[in-house]
Amino acid sequence: MTKKKEVDRPAQVLVSLDDLALLSRVIPHETGDLLADAGHERYYSSKQFAKFFDRSVQWTYYAEENFFFYPDGSPIRPKRDHRGWRLWTLPVMRDCVGALYQRNIIGPETAKGILTRILVAEAGGELSEVLKLPIYDDGEPTSE
Repeated sequence: MTKKKEVDRPAQVLVSLDDLALLSRVIPHETGDLLADAGHERYYSSKQFAKFFDRSVQWTYYAEENFFFYPDGSPIRPKRDHRGWRLWTLPVMRDCVGALYQRNIIGPETAKGILTRILVAEAGGELSEVLKLPIYDDGEPTSE
């Protein structure tokens, strides 16, 4: 019988946007490819996606149509299942954060908070724990 290795996860990770930009280029290609090769890509519902951003599901539908675009103008879209329901992945969420930040819809502190949640989820954090990480905007927490 093997013991599971306990992993300490910080309650809050403070990093700069430059560090997050660097990590976003490195981490998803390493861990994302491994998970995809194993057939275990994690999908999130629109409700779960909205919780990452501390927003409503209706906001995600509005933002998808109005704000989620790559710099070249092409839309950022989630995958869809056979019923047409949206299936969000962490790399797509990261792209959405970038789109919101580039359009000044969210500030740098909010972007850092959301990206921290995404990075912890990529590292294997449980969704319930990830969503407890606070998001800060102008120094004020919007989630506890």
